[in-house]
Amino acid sequence: MEKNFNIIVGITGTTQREWEDKLNEVEHLGIKEVSLFLVNYDKEQRQKIYWALSHSHIQSIPLVHLREDMEKSELELLEKKYKTKYFTCHESDFVNHNIEHWKGLYKDLYLEMNTDGRVAKEVNVAEIGGFCIDTGHFKVGLERTSSDFAYVDQKKEMLKYFACNHISGWVPRTNKHIHRITSLQDFDYLKLLPRFVFSNVLALEVTNSIKAQLTFKEYIAALLEEKFK
Repeated sequence: MEKNFNIIVGITGTTQREWEDKLNEVEHLGIKEVSLFLVNYDKEQRQKIYWALSHSHIQSIPLVHLREDMEKSELELLEKKYKTKYFTCHESDFVNHNIEHWKGLYKDLYLEMNTDGRVAKEVNVAEIGGFCIDTGHFKVGLERTSSDFAYVDQKKEMLKYFACNHISGWVPRTNKHIHRITSLQDFDYLKLLPRFVFSNVLALEVTNSIKAQLTFKEYIAALLEEKFK
């Protein structure tokens, strides 16, 4: 079963310096498609990011990881200007009714499960577009056979739900997912995951530089090509 994967480097971070450095790298390398992780950036920082993006050569941002205080107009801007199709959110966005801010765009929302072993009663993936499987989160849940894992696994026959991914690392010794990659082997666990969790859109959610992410991208592409051949 062959599958075409679009592995996308990610602009991630918690400080202004981090997103600026990654965006500068993207510009220097001539990259025109990225994923964007806004979950750690408040409104003031997001406005700076949007301004910087508008003065960059980036043409496409297929996946954006949302922050709970983002307004619908921000999603609409990203959708219109950068053809964003996948807005990823958390279980807490159901619990705290944050998704109500984004009415009219529910079909474009994708749920990233936690690793806390619980699924709140408010969580309902059927209300939105489907799952964004964070592969590191999924592996942690798989090892524990947790409620988070079970909620996803019971829907594995409904392939329409498996629309996009965050790719993070995983440490076997501690069963922890990681976002700072220290070895290419941090991705080897991907070979062990069931095929149904993988979509065609794979966004790298790591804190490493864009240059490093390009190396990760090649490694993961080869790994998945072998897995799906």
